[in-house]
Amino acid sequence: MVSDFLLNAPPGEFHEVVTDVRKLLENDALLNEIASDTFRDYNTQQMLIVDAPDRSHKVLVTKFGEISPNEYLDPAGGLVFTFDHFKQEISSSRDQSGELNSEAEPWRSVLQSKLDEYVRDFYGRGCGAVYSTSGTSLQICITSALFNSSNYYNGRWRSSYAIKVSAGKASLEGNVRVHVHFYEGGNVQLNTNMSRKRDGLVAKDPAALADVVVKAISEIEAEFQNNLEINYDKMNKTTFKALRRALPIFGSKITWAKITQYAIGNEVQGKK
Repeated sequence: MVSDFLLNAPPGEFHEVVTDVRKLLENDALLNEIASDTFRDYNTQQMLIVDAPDRSHKVLVTKFGEISPNEYLDPAGGLVFTFDHFKQEISSSRDQSGELNSEAEPWRSVLQSKLDEYVRDFYGRGCGAVYSTSGTSLQICITSALFNSSNYYNGRWRSSYAIKVSAGKASLEGNVRVHVHFYEGGNVQLNTNMSRKRDGLVAKDPAALADVVVKAISEIEAEFQNNLEINYDKMNKTTFKALRRALPIFGSKITWAKITQYAIGNEVQGKK
């Protein structure tokens, strides 16, 4: 139960949830027992964005770049960094000693360059990383987050795409996830995802693959965004409308321009 609470902590609020769970649990020994694995799982599932060791760019902490429980690839910087899952920061780094797949690297590097352009265009606070898994199999991760606790909202976008290349063709299978938390005077969360697949993408060379993959990602993520807008509009016209009382309790419509003439209007004014 404790792990489940922690793993479902809203973006940007993990340490606050840890503090609350600790008070509820009143058992530091048990919390410490699960902390190492749970903290690592949360950070990698959230695909945290952190500054590279030399602060020249951003890097992601993901399962796809994990070499050991605390070591992660920075493909763009040619480094392996050690990540402190408790402090959520990089503690050290070293050169990557053959961790990159040499066969897939030409494909990975070109795709990384194309992905960087896409992220710059659409994610002001985002970061994208391309990992080579085996042969010409690649994994793309994109993360973007906005934390504003002083105004009671936090949120994170995460999308990941597995790419397999064979005989001049490629397939792409991806998932887009958004988790947003509003908690001013209430507690409202949006936690949603969408999965899509594309087959038969042209992959005659790294440049051609990069073009079609980023185009497919752009289309998938635009579709996801549009679906959110449509659902919000439907909710406003149906779900939220159904929650509201059609008429006040006294059975007649309120003329809002004359609200001060109603008893409730006078009460509100008196409280102000």
